[in-house]
Amino acid sequence: MKIDASLAAVDQLLKRTIESESIVNDLYRHVFQVSGKKLRAKLCLISSLNESNYEKFDNNYEEIRVQLAAIIELLHSATLVHDDVIDLASQRRGQETVSEAWSNSHAVLIGDYIYSRAFVLMAQIGVPEIIDELADATNKIAQGELIQLQNKKNWSIDKKILEKINYYKTGRLFEAASKTGSIIGKRSKKDANILTTVSKNLGIAFQIQDDLLDYGLSNIDIGKPKLQDIKEQKITFPLMFALEESSNQTKKDIKNLLDNKEVVAEKIYDFVLSTSAIKKCNQLLDNNFKMTQELIRNISDNYISLEMLNLLDEMWKRDY
Repeated sequence: MKIDASLAAVDQLLKRTIESESIVNDLYRHVFQVSGKKLRAKLCLISSLNESNYEKFDNNYEEIRVQLAAIIELLHSATLVHDDVIDLASQRRGQETVSEAWSNSHAVLIGDYIYSRAFVLMAQIGVPEIIDELADATNKIAQGELIQLQNKKNWSIDKKILEKINYYKTGRLFEAASKTGSIIGKRSKKDANILTTVSKNLGIAFQIQDDLLDYGLSNIDIGKPKLQDIKEQKITFPLMFALEESSNQTKKDIKNLLDNKEVVAEKIYDFVLSTSAIKKCNQLLDNNFKMTQELIRNISDNYISLEMLNLLDEMWKRDY
């Protein structure tokens, strides 16, 4: 089964994961009512597809592939629900967040429920190596959120800390998607390592793109309010680069603005755009994509290599 068909099966599985309790169903359906791009699930499906070795697998190979990709999507969705509580967000994917439509308590609990559903499906697959990898990934995601929370209003944040936050929060689950997919697909060690590194790079790039999209540098509807990071007093790569190249007096003025709870986000937006910060972010992305492209070309399976190049191209052309 090719990637698009498998992705459709993932969507169907997610919608079938329903409990008898009406309140659980209502909340769950709300979370999955609007479908995202499912990039992580797609990476898992690409990495796990190994048609040349079909005879090595049990009859339920395709079922396991779809189940694993659904687990990845469930873990991702649970983090989004919890993120919205932390960020006091009112919108996600163009609709009201659970915390806005119900309450923060509902959001925390449905997020926990989605996490638990993921681990139930994980236990059904029953591969210890996969459970270990996904347990570590969810742990790192939580660490990333805590590190970001700890560095809120840290306008002098070290670049290495920001890179760590981006990797833990986003890159780690991308990485785990391909690593666990490679286990199911019984890939060679060389191809598994390449796919895992490529996916990690794509996850980090995806987060930088999101940082740029938050500044409204896009004609597309990103499904949530713009300039949210500034309003939440979070530092991301655009603001970090802008502050790095500014004079001491400008830094002081901007930091005073940022420390003001009534800060007008548009003023920070104008400041960032007056610097070369956006150009530096784009250069960072270009370097990331070019390096990733070279890695993909070393994958021995031509079909998988092509699928990964197509996905890279799709991300490279993302409107930001």
